Amino acid sequence: MLFEKIILGNKRPLILVLMSYLLVACSSNQVNQPKELDLKFQDLISLERIWKKSVGAGDDGLKLQLTPILKDNRIYSVDVEGYLTAIDLGNGKQVWEHDIGERVSGGLAIDGRAKIG
Repeated sequence: MLFEKIILGNKRPLILVLMSYLLVACSSNQVNQPKELDLKFQDLISLERIWKKSVGAGDDGLKLQLTPILKDNRIYSVDVEGYLTAIDLGNGKQVWEHDIGERVSGGLAIDGRAKIG
């Protein structure tokens, strides 16, 4: 019985030493070191702003995803206050605007008619 206590009592420190050794051994070799790139990146296209237009009142900080839609050379958007706007893609001028009379919290769909969620 004393012999079992000595053997079992000594296994724990031995296991801890072995585990520590394995952890140190795994972390001592550095693998996959990053290398400097030899490439010089260049822009393949250049962008130029042709117009800028503000539409609506935003989303009152609600983080809604009221994403504009592009269809038939017009950009359609709706804001949280319910203003639906159509903008000409070519010149950025407002084609029309309609107040739907309701607050909006869902998305916009265009399939010949504007549908708001």
